[in-house]
Amino acid sequence: HLPSSIFLLLVPLMPNLQLAVLMLLLRFTISQMDVPTRSSYSVAVCHPTERTTAVGIINIMRMLAASISPLVAGSVLSRFSNTDVHWYVAGCLMIIYDVMLLWNFHSVKPPEEREQEVHVTPDADTLPRPVASSK
Repeated sequence: HLPSSIFLLLVPLMPNLQLAVLMLLLRFTISQMDVPTRSSYSVAVCHPTERTTAVGIINIMRMLAASISPLVAGSVLSRFSNTDVHWYVAGCLMIIYDVMLLWNFHSVKPPEEREQEVHVTPDADTLPRPVASSK
């Protein structure tokens, strides 16, 4: 997700339309790569009885953001239509979002990973075997 935000920031810096469109196309190709991982992680860190509720809340928030964003974008474009500020605002907000997610959740592990750390015991296949002497 962070690389797609950087491509978005690069759009107004391109010297011609072809390169600007290329930056947008590159952004579009990788902008949704994090969705399956983020969704899986969000469900994994929730208690099994709360997963449906968590997914519902996440989806409602995404829909609200998608419905409000055209109003915000229209307001910004009407005030700053002759500048590239909207590209920078969008890219910076997305980068801040990514960094905040990383900062807040970098130490939160899904239960499966926590169980693996706690219950690490060697089994018969991982123990070293004695070497037979050649006497």
